[in-house]
Amino acid sequence: MQPGAERFSFPINSFGHYDTEFLPPSERSLPLVVTIGDSFSYGVVPHHYHYTTVAEREFPGAEVYNIGFPGTNPVDYLYHLVEEALPLQPDLVVIALYVGNDIVVEAPPAAPTGWYDAQRYMVGVVWHRIGILRRAQSRNWIQGSADATAGDLAIHYPWLTDPSLETPSMGEETFTALAARNAYIGAANHPGVYERFFAALSNIESAAGDVPLAFLIIPDEYQVNDELWQAVVEKNELPLQRDLPQVKIREWAEAGDRDIVDLLPLLLAEEPLPDGQRHLYHLRDSHFNARGNALAGRALATLIEARLTEGEKPGVAMEPSGDESSSRRNDLTQSMPAPEPSARAIKPLRS
Repeated sequence: MQPGAERFSFPINSFGHYDTEFLPPSERSLPLVVTIGDSFSYGVVPHHYHYTTVAEREFPGAEVYNIGFPGTNPVDYLYHLVEEALPLQPDLVVIALYVGNDIVVEAPPAAPTGWYDAQRYMVGVVWHRIGILRRAQSRNWIQGSADATAGDLAIHYPWLTDPSLETPSMGEETFTALAARNAYIGAANHPGVYERFFAALSNIESAAGDVPLAFLIIPDEYQVNDELWQAVVEKNELPLQRDLPQVKIREWAEAGDRDIVDLLPLLLAEEPLPDGQRHLYHLRDSHFNARGNALAGRALATLIEARLTEGEKPGVAMEPSGDESSSRRNDLTQSMPAPEPSARAIKPLRS
C-alpha cells in the first residue's frame, strides 16, 4: 500500500508497512526488534490488535517494527531482511514462518487429481486475496485512527471481541480445499520440499550475520481445528502427519542451536469458547483474529524479554505449564506428540 493509505483506519508508514514510522537508530531510545513475515505480518486486524503491537504492550522495554506482505515466503524474507531490516540496525530479528505455505519456496508438488480442481481453487484464492486487499484499502469509520482506543475499535468492528459475529471470507468447500492443499504440501513429507525450505532459512541466517535471529512458528488452522483436520484427511490420499512442519523445524533448530518459538502447543492449550471452538482464526480465512493475535503477541513478548533482557536463549518450544497441554491436545496425530522439554525452554507466559 502507498504510504499514508489507511488499513483498518491506521495510516501506512513511509516504508509502505502496516506500522508506526520506522525511526533511525539515533532517534530511538529502546532496543529494536524487527519481525518479518507474510500476510500474518500484514495482518487482518486493526493495528492495536496486531501481535507485534500486543508484544510491545506486554513488554514495553523494546520497540517492535513489523515488516510483512501477503503471499511472500522465505526467499522474499531474505530480501526484506537485507534491504529493510538490517539498515535499521535491529537488536533482534524475528522471522514469522507460517507453516501453511512458507514451506514451499519453489513450485509445489502436484496435487492429487481426485479432489483438486485448479480452476476452482484459484478462483477461491484470488477472491480471498481480493477480499484482503479490499479490507486493507477500506477507509472505515474511525477518525483520528492512530489514536483509536480498543473500545473505539470494538464498537466499529464488533467481531474483535465476539468471533461469532464474523462473516466467512470464502465458502466452506473452497476453504477446505485450501487447507487440504496446505496439508498436502507441508504434512506429507514430499522429497526435497523441506531441504529447499531449510536452505532458504540458512540463507537468511547467513545474511543476518551477527544480528540475533529467531523464528516464530505460526500453525495452519488445520493443526488447531479438529473438524477441519478431519475434512483435510478425507480429501488427501497420502498419509499425513499433522504436526510434521513443527517436527521438522524443531529438528533443524536443535541441530543448529537456533531460537524458535512454536505457537502450536499454546494454541492447543487455549480454552474453547462456549460453542466448543477456540476461535483463534478468522472464520474461513486462515489468518489470526484478535484472539489469535493476542496469544501470538504474548508469546513474542516473552521471546523478546528472554532474548534482550535476560540474555537467555528462548529454546525450541514453549509449553503451557502444568498438565494443560496433555489435557487439551484433543487426539492429535493423526495425532500430535508433545514436544520434548527443552533445557533452554522459555519461562511460562504471563497471565
